[in-house]
Amino acid sequence: MTRIRLATHDTFQSLSVRNFRLFFGGQLISQIGNWLTLVAQTLLVLKLTTAVTPSAGWPPPSSARFSFSAPSPGWWPTGPTNAGC
Repeated sequence: MTRIRLATHDTFQSLSVRNFRLFFGGQLISQIGNWLTLVAQTLLVLKLTTAVTPSAGWPPPSSARFSFSAPSPGWWPTGPTNAGC
């Protein structure tokens, strides 16, 4: 046997088991479905937001207010509680 054939034989040896082939095929189909859902949701959001958004981009979306007003982890207006440690 050639080197390539030996390498591929060792690599795909698990595909000789029927249950693993069924599992692998099912996971492949599931991942394709997840990818299609992700693309479809992205395109839907793009279509819905571009139809409503004003040209100047103002006012900002309501979620932007919360992202700017919420404190980030590790930062609090009162300062760090254990500054001496």
